[in-house]
Amino acid sequence: MEFYEIPVIVEGINRKYKESWEQTRFISYITAQVNSSKQLKPTDILKFAWDVDTKETYISKDDIERLKNKSKEIAKQLK
Repeated sequence: MEFYEIPVIVEGINRKYKESWEQTRFISYITAQVNSSKQLKPTDILKFAWDVDTKETYISKDDIERLKNKSKEIAKQLK
C-alpha cells in the first residue's frame, strides 16, 4: 500500500458505517419528535461530519473573465 492510498481507505471505512448511523439518527429523531412540541430536524438530534458542506461554490466575475479569455486562447490554438 502506498501512502497516498490511506485517506481513500479511511474514507471508505467511514462510508461503510454511514448508513447505520443515519438509521440511528432517524430512529432517534422519530422518538424525540413524538415527545416534543417543537418541530425538530434530524440534524438537531445528531450532527455528523458529512452534514456540513465545506466546499465553497463562489466564482468571482474576475474568475469568469479569466476563464473566458483562456478558453478563447485555447480555441485559437486549436484552429
